[in-house]
Amino acid sequence: MFTRYRYILFILYLFLVGYIVFFNGPRSILTAESRDVHIELIPFHNTGFTLAQLMDKSFADQYVLLYNLIGNILLFVPFSFLLLYKSTRYTPLFVMSMAFLFSCSIECVQYFFVCGITDVDDVILNTFGACLGVVISRQLSGKYTM
Repeated sequence: MFTRYRYILFILYLFLVGYIVFFNGPRSILTAESRDVHIELIPFHNTGFTLAQLMDKSFADQYVLLYNLIGNILLFVPFSFLLLYKSTRYTPLFVMSMAFLFSCSIECVQYFFVCGITDVDDVILNTFGACLGVVISRQLSGKYTM
């Protein structure tokens, strides 16, 4: 039954990702105030800073920082899981490439519409989440080859 509704679930998942990324939070597309464009192209610069803040016990927003790190990873686990679980139509490499391109397109939209912060770390963490989804789907479906 899951395989029958896989693509409907995938489309609903894409809408959910769009809502979470673009319409949820203080820097959403709907709050069209004048903002500075911020782009971070140095890998792990913001993530290293975030991890350093998490280790600092006096920092008040540890939950927000952890939510950002874990959220970027978990957001893309369903992407590859929904496309690969009990399926032979797509290869894991193709699905991870599509997740990478989807994450890059999200960052481009964030840059051009000045919502959120465009960060290469998000692309890296999202792609890692898609890799986790590949591993989980392969483990659960009994296909251990990548």
